[in-house]
Amino acid sequence: MGIVGPMPSWIANLTSLTALQLYDCGLSGPIPPFVAELRRLKRLALCGCSFSGEIPSHVITNLTQLQILLLYSNNLEGTLELQSFGKNMPYLIALDLSDNNLLVLDGEEDNSSASVSLPKLKTLVLGGCGMSKFPEFLRRQDEIDWLDLSYNQIRGAVPGWAWELWNGMVYLVLSNNEFTSVGHGHLLPLQDMIVLDLSNNLFEGTIPIPQGSADALDYSNNMFSSVPAHLSSHLDDVALFLAPGNRLSGNLSASFCGGGTSILLLDLSYNDFSGSIPSCLMENVNGMQSLNLRKNRLHGEIPDSSKEGCSFEALDFSGNQIQGRLPRS
Repeated sequence: MGIVGPMPSWIANLTSLTALQLYDCGLSGPIPPFVAELRRLKRLALCGCSFSGEIPSHVITNLTQLQILLLYSNNLEGTLELQSFGKNMPYLIALDLSDNNLLVLDGEEDNSSASVSLPKLKTLVLGGCGMSKFPEFLRRQDEIDWLDLSYNQIRGAVPGWAWELWNGMVYLVLSNNEFTSVGHGHLLPLQDMIVLDLSNNLFEGTIPIPQGSADALDYSNNMFSSVPAHLSSHLDDVALFLAPGNRLSGNLSASFCGGGTSILLLDLSYNDFSGSIPSCLMENVNGMQSLNLRKNRLHGEIPDSSKEGCSFEALDFSGNQIQGRLPRS
């Protein structure tokens, strides 16, 4: 049986602890003040539990040796100014406050705190932290490679300076905000991405593509209207390409299957593509498993170019004027 209820008081006696990690547990109630007395902690992870109330101020001021602070998926509340971490945690490299009821403030709008900056972070996750403006402190975070600002209310354009700093980014999630512009040309200066997620915003224009490699690209539910020319030259390593629920129109580009593309899951549903399905999409030469073209304006015959034993696991052409026989996998 797992531990439930408040955090056990005997933990206060473990003053030599350098790591306290409690994941997906039944613990609840406030984070006890004695946690702030575990001054040798370098890693504090209280995640996926039911801790509530405000984060004790002494946790921030006393734990000066912390390198990793993860408090995601609890019921914590209150207002936090990011500058407070810079004042007290000079060795911090990873911070995750997501999925709570916190209001996180940039703090740099106040000139009195502008001289205090956060340490150089590698990982920052502030999903669902009530932020309405793009964090200005990120202007000095040139070593960050894992950034999640999803489920906030950030509006307007992504600042141009951000893309110039992010060329080492591997995981970037800006989903579920109110961004309207990428703030950069369609070729983003990103080199070795695992995930780029811009879904569920108000982005317009041409879909932006990382200059280097990427594993997963998600542009779902925006207002993008076109894909860049020579798209296939930037899809060599992309396994997932998701762009449903946009305003993409014109003929369905063969770029999604040209060159050395290795897309396993391609979702272009709920757009305004017209014309016929490119035969190369059905040839399945690179092992595509899922193709979703639902609710476009495509017409004509399903190309008879699939080989028997192809790797398709899911095909959805519904809501078009498509006819013909589906391939056998």
